[in-house]
Amino acid sequence: MNRKEDGKAAKERAIFDAFLKCDGAPKVELDTVESRRPPEPDILCKITGHGFTAFELVEIIEGEWAQLVGNQIRLEKSLYLKHEQLAQPLQTAYGDALIYIRCRPLVGIRQRENAIPALFEFLQGLPNRYQGDAKPEGDLFETFRSVGISRGDFGPGPFFQVEAVSSIGDPTPHTIQGKWLKTYETAHPIELLAYYGLHPTIPDELWLVPVQSFVDANWTTSPFRKVWI
Repeated sequence: MNRKEDGKAAKERAIFDAFLKCDGAPKVELDTVESRRPPEPDILCKITGHGFTAFELVEIIEGEWAQLVGNQIRLEKSLYLKHEQLAQPLQTAYGDALIYIRCRPLVGIRQRENAIPALFEFLQGLPNRYQGDAKPEGDLFETFRSVGISRGDFGPGPFFQVEAVSSIGDPTPHTIQGKWLKTYETAHPIELLAYYGLHPTIPDELWLVPVQSFVDANWTTSPFRKVWI
C-alpha cells in the first residue's frame, strides 16, 4: 500500500473498531480483522459463530456539507495566518476575545479571504473593550453579515471562529444506493457499514423510512447480507 492507501485503511480500522463497541454489533474475533483492497470490500474478519465476513464501509456525507466545512476550516486558518502578518496585531484590544464571524452564504471562499484585511481594520475601529454583535458597513457588509465579540478568560487571543451554517439534505439513502450498485470480489458474505463522521447525524425519523423502503424494494439485488447504519 502507498501512504494514501495506508491512511484510508487506518481510518477504516478506527471506524470499524468504534462500530464493534456499539450495542448490538457482531462479536468479531479481533485478531482476524484485516484491511483489504478493491475490488474486495474494505475489511475482512471472522464473526463468532458465522465465519469470515467482509465489510464495506461508507461515510454518510453530503458533498455540499463537506465543502462548507472545508471552507470554514480554510477561512479560520487564513484569519490566524493574516493576523500573524499584521504590523500591529489585535492582541492589545482583543487578547481576551473570541471573534465569531458570520459570512454571507453565497460569497465564495476567495472573496472571504480577500476581505480579511478590511475585516481587521473594521475590528480596530470598534470602541475599546467592545462586546456584542457588530455589523460591518459598505463593501465589507457584502462579505460578512456580522461579527460577534465575546470576552472571557480565553487568553492569549484573539481567537477566531467562523459560522458554518447551510441547509442540508439527508444523504443516507443516496449513499447506500451508491454502494448497492458496486461489484465486489470476495468468497465471503458482505455486510455494509454506513457511518456518520463529518456530517451531522440525521434524526431517525428522517432517514429510516426512505432507507427501509429502498432496502425492501431492492433486497433481491443486494450484494449485502446486512446493512448497518
